[in-house]
Amino acid sequence: MPYTSDERGIMNNFPTETKDRVAEPPNKQQKIQYAVTAAIATVLVGGLVLLSVAVS
Repeated sequence: MPYTSDERGIMNNFPTETKDRVAEPPNKQQKIQYAVTAAIATVLVGGLVLLSVAVS
């Protein structure tokens, strides 16, 4: 573990640095899955809004 010490002998420990990772863009199947999930969420939220309007 890397550390430094100052003139009083107090040690400062630093965490190890992780390797940077580059995000990859979603592939075609993931894009379709995101669109289906968004459609289901939209229908669910829209249904809940209509239900709340109908009940009130």
